[in-house]
Amino acid sequence: MQENRASAVSKFAVNLILLEFLLLIIQFIIGMWMNLFAIFPSFGSSFFMYGMMQVMFSVPELMVHMMLGIFIGLISLMIFNDICNG
Repeated sequence: MQENRASAVSKFAVNLILLEFLLLIIQFIIGMWMNLFAIFPSFGSSFFMYGMMQVMFSVPELMVHMMLGIFIGLISLMIFNDICNG
């Protein structure tokens, strides 16, 4: 019975790792696209925080890029938890 549980946990961890690699690939492609082609607006004379909000809302790829980073971090925590409690 323990072997089946261990193999199930292992398969879950492997699936999470594959999902994390897929998200990393997508995040890398979006980041490279932004570096090459995205036009970032200038801050102007506004306060820095509002200028950063303007950049975030005017470049939706940046929002997706940062959201993927948060998802990757959460999946890393899930993998760490699965390995420690495995």
